[in-house]
Amino acid sequence: MQQRPFKQVDVFTDQAYLGNPLAVVLDGSGLCTEDMQHFARWTNLSETAFLLPPTPEAAAQGADYQVRIFTPGYEMPFAGHPTLGSCHAWLEHGGVPQKPGLVVQQCKVGLIHINQSSGRPAFAAPPLRRSDAALELVAALAEQIDPMEALREDLERCLAEEPPALLGPGTIRAGFDPVLDEARTLSRSAKEVLGELEARARAATGISNLRIRYNRVFGYGFEVSRSNLDRVPEGWTRKQTLAGGERFVTAELVELERRIVGAEAEAEEREKALYAALVERGAEQAGRLATTARALAAVDVLAGFADRARRCHYCRPLLVPGPRVRLQAARHPVVEEVSGQPFVPNDVDLDGGGRQIMLLTGPNMGGKSTYLRQVALAVIMARAGSFVAAETAEIGEVDRVFTRVGAGDNLARGESTFMVEMTEVARILRQSTPRSLVILDEVGRGTATFDGLSLAWAVVEALHDPPLCEGGPLVVFATHYHELTDLAQRLERVVNASVAVKEWQGHVLFLHRVVPGPSDRSYGIHVAKLAGVPEATCKRAQVILKQLERQELKVIEATASSRAPRQLPLFPAGEELVAQRLRKLRVESLTPLEALNVLADLQRELEE
Repeated sequence: MQQRPFKQVDVFTDQAYLGNPLAVVLDGSGLCTEDMQHFARWTNLSETAFLLPPTPEAAAQGADYQVRIFTPGYEMPFAGHPTLGSCHAWLEHGGVPQKPGLVVQQCKVGLIHINQSSGRPAFAAPPLRRSDAALELVAALAEQIDPMEALREDLERCLAEEPPALLGPGTIRAGFDPVLDEARTLSRSAKEVLGELEARARAATGISNLRIRYNRVFGYGFEVSRSNLDRVPEGWTRKQTLAGGERFVTAELVELERRIVGAEAEAEEREKALYAALVERGAEQAGRLATTARALAAVDVLAGFADRARRCHYCRPLLVPGPRVRLQAARHPVVEEVSGQPFVPNDVDLDGGGRQIMLLTGPNMGGKSTYLRQVALAVIMARAGSFVAAETAEIGEVDRVFTRVGAGDNLARGESTFMVEMTEVARILRQSTPRSLVILDEVGRGTATFDGLSLAWAVVEALHDPPLCEGGPLVVFATHYHELTDLAQRLERVVNASVAVKEWQGHVLFLHRVVPGPSDRSYGIHVAKLAGVPEATCKRAQVILKQLERQELKVIEATASSRAPRQLPLFPAGEELVAQRLRKLRVESLTPLEALNVLADLQRELEE
């Protein structure tokens, strides 16, 4: 096998792992299209470039090299970041352009002139060729689908009409192999003879319940009960003693057993050999099978996309440069199908400018998690080539979608729910780029209130101004920490949004509508009531909530029973309470944010 120089480059960045990755085979000479496609599937990157000598015609026009660009599924005539990345790799490998400061690259759309004079490569995109991309893609997939008539006919001739799920008797079709057919016939005929022998033995001995039985250790034998042992003819040989009788054999039965066992074993071995030969013949076509399978899978996916778009009235997204997610009347494609109720659509507007981070607040059961998921699904569907569940959609360049949604522990690794949450947050902070989409749902809820709030606050700041790159990812952050909404006044690219509710006669109506501005309540007690928590417990929670909001928590009579003893207040009021709290504070362990929050609470208590 020929060794070929190969490298991976990150385009549009000077820091590893932050740009657009590109695999570059620096010498693709002698590789056929199938070889290149196979290697592109192996790299599993969005694009893989192969460098070759230019054609004589292109070389005469000044071409320095030729590039062919492949995705894991098909070849592309032209692409921007493979053009720049392959040029960079070619120069680093020792390539020398015919004209200093100008690299001329040949690709499927013609010659691309890459200017190096400014220190950073730049090129003019080739003229737009108007074509029906969908038809071109379908035509390309159709070319990859191989009917493989010979293999199909081989399978139809060899395999039974309904073969068993696992390899065993009946896998190979009758009439395919004469040797197998003979062994099967012999086995079946021997069993018929076995039945005839049993009938003759019963008639000859007068033993009406005589049976031929089979044992894996002793084989076949005439089974005679103890009450009929005196009727056993001379010449029968005792072979096995049982609790209720004995088993005997004859020379005829021994010969018949040999024929049956031999025929069954021969048929089994022959069937295995024929199947192995069929598998080997199929393996010789593995490359063609894999190509066809991938093409059929792509057709299946595209057909599914088209069917869903038509039946569910999805829109065609507009793919735009730069970070952007703008959706009008977006829906969750799964929830709207399974809920059985009209879905309330919502808008989304995120960009790399003044709307980089959306802080979403609102009540439990209001639809925040559904909103988060539908944003992520819309982006994934659009970048995958699908229409989107919205009226209109503009989706920018997205390299990755990061999510921190839901809660769960990892008992096998000894990780708590909060540890799992922080591990995922750490990965997001390290790996997200300005072209990433980050979905966060109630980060920090798994620990103490002040700790969680501080962490959530710091995470938003880190995403807003990441230390390793200019500009942070697009973020939708759902939270019950209403203090975070102050960040919209502190950070220029943070906006507040909330899920609207309507209160009526002590009840809460969830509108599932996302509106600008923060929410001031979570309505958790109302949700508890809806979930079936007893009325007395909900009323008690309401009392405690009001006291907490006033910083006057006291233990009050717990139940409606008039006989329950009243409890004295746990905490004194006024200056004494403030003094007690100050004495108990561990100042050295407080973060600046925690200290500010504590001082604000103490000041509020003194004023009240």
